[in-house]
Amino acid sequence: VCGSIFSVAATGGPAPRITRRTGHLHDEPAVSPDGRRIAFSDWDLCQGGTASPRLRVVNSAGKQTSDLALLPRNGYYPDPEHSSPAWSPDGTRLAYRLNTDLAVADRDGSGERRLVRGLLSLIYEPPAWSPDGHWIALTGLRRLPLPRGGGFYSIAGWLPSL
Repeated sequence: VCGSIFSVAATGGPAPRITRRTGHLHDEPAVSPDGRRIAFSDWDLCQGGTASPRLRVVNSAGKQTSDLALLPRNGYYPDPEHSSPAWSPDGTRLAYRLNTDLAVADRDGSGERRLVRGLLSLIYEPPAWSPDGHWIALTGLRRLPLPRGGGFYSIAGWLPSL
């Protein structure tokens, strides 16, 4: 197992493993507001894989749920990268990275829409929802148009979640 998700009580104690999959890295876990689901990036890379992530959701015992079943092309390469999930405060939507874009979809994966295009270059940080669910904060890098290949600058901001 390359990287798994474990559950640890805030008071400490045993840390049972939630996810298992040989040759995969399970990264960027996001617990749903009700605590019953965990969305995460599933990277196929530990044993010479494609190094391309997809999104998965399991329940608190680690069993795959039907969440995101309708999300278009949520697979490994050559499908687009889906990573860095964040639950909306009411648990009905997920915001995530879609290649270099910021996207939002309903919990079942339907209704996917891109909120920002071409912003999240080289940054795998989950976005953050405002408590009322109307705004999403994000961090990204953009290439500067400078001589000799340019450089990058960091962007942080809020956008409406629609």
